[in-house]
Amino acid sequence: MSNLQQNALLLASLLFAACGAIREIEHQFVSADPSTPGSMGTKFLVGFMQNVLPRTVESPVPDAYLLVTTNETGVVEFNVTTMFGGVQRTDTYTVDSNATTRVNFAADDVYVTNVQQRDKAIWVQTSNKKKIAIQVINDEIRSTDGFVALPCDGMTVPSDFRTYEYLILSTNQDTTGQSGSTPRSSQFLVITCDDDTQVVVTPSTAISGSGVFQHTRFGPGESQASSNWRVNLNNNLIPAKQTLLISITNVDLTGTVVQGNKPLVIISGHQCGQVTERVTACDHMAAQIPPHTTWGYTFLLNPLSGRRSGDLYRFATLQDNTNVTITCVDAGSSTSTVEHTTTLNSALNPNWGQFETHSEACADPYAPKYCCLESSNPVVLAQYSYGYTRDATCNGGEFGDPFMSVIPPIVQYLHLYHLVPVNISSGTIGNHFFSVSVPIRYFQPGSIMLDDSPLELDATLWQAIYCSTGEICGYGITKDFDNEYHSLFHF
Repeated sequence: MSNLQQNALLLASLLFAACGAIREIEHQFVSADPSTPGSMGTKFLVGFMQNVLPRTVESPVPDAYLLVTTNETGVVEFNVTTMFGGVQRTDTYTVDSNATTRVNFAADDVYVTNVQQRDKAIWVQTSNKKKIAIQVINDEIRSTDGFVALPCDGMTVPSDFRTYEYLILSTNQDTTGQSGSTPRSSQFLVITCDDDTQVVVTPSTAISGSGVFQHTRFGPGESQASSNWRVNLNNNLIPAKQTLLISITNVDLTGTVVQGNKPLVIISGHQCGQVTERVTACDHMAAQIPPHTTWGYTFLLNPLSGRRSGDLYRFATLQDNTNVTITCVDAGSSTSTVEHTTTLNSALNPNWGQFETHSEACADPYAPKYCCLESSNPVVLAQYSYGYTRDATCNGGEFGDPFMSVIPPIVQYLHLYHLVPVNISSGTIGNHFFSVSVPIRYFQPGSIMLDDSPLELDATLWQAIYCSTGEICGYGITKDFDNEYHSLFHF
């Protein structure tokens, strides 16, 4: 984990809102301190879960691509290696500081659509140990999502930990009784960073049916929630790069535990998830889940811009008797309220919970809520956007459709971020915005810069965020974004 006193300065979350849909692209974040974990690295493994919509005349070719940027001085060279269909291919690219390089793929090549496909990993490695950051974009008409890739070389656990552990965050798509609706899958993708990796999956819910999980078969009697799926991967291809897809319809895989004796890339989400169940429309959802050693106890939560139905958060833990408290304040107010408390106990109850800032859609009057989540044990947390029929009915049809974004704890905040432009081919982006959270001890508006100018000098325009004690524990703000390349930093 990063050192709170030295590095936990600022969190920037970059989101794009499109007309009739939300296209969510997570923030890219970097660290000037090479010992601090972040999204900058030299070795990456990435993958694409299948998007929801088939190719049509309206959208003949889905776009699957990487956006690569760097904080290094000068040009950085990197190689992209694939093994699609058992044929190895390596292409060389370059990226300059304050710029982006786009790496395109054919969707048919990269989509992992079933459990037998093991050669869909994309291996990215830089030359001369220089670092890059990668955004993974799955661009399909009316169903675009993206996430920031976490490097394999940034996931080393402390010596007192013997395993890498991850918790799946997803959602559901309930098509029960809906005539003509096609069930879509709650899913996650596992990619192994090293050879000789053992993976253990403990599903959070009873799952019926049978299938092939790599080299190990499981059937109805073996795939219940009380059972573990275990597989040993021993692969002689370029370092590991095995893809393992778990994809189940009409099930929410949230709370599923994935363990590895070596680093894993875990991409979690849904082929076309609903937020919440039976709220249309569904959308493709994807986010990379960080290992348990990077989770935290305190999170500052900013509302989504332009929404009138509030925000939904899901959080999960690996430890029993984890007490979670969420304290919120209305935008423009200085009166905070403890709005949610729960205890997570995997032995008796689900190891995950959720919180909605507003119980009803289209509240009038409506005030966005800034919140602080505090837990007694480390948790992993994601923010969700509601489906179109809940959100768009109260904002003139401008915003809607689900996405999910993993929110880091305060101890993982960094002091330098790149805001990277994204131009999608599948529709028109209606507005762009980014949110910034700053812990109280580092709140100096004149020191938070967007390029060469202060982001916001007027301290009264920053919203105070309160801890459960009633004390201010941070500040948040949301700003419009012009979809150009910017650097956001705290000095």
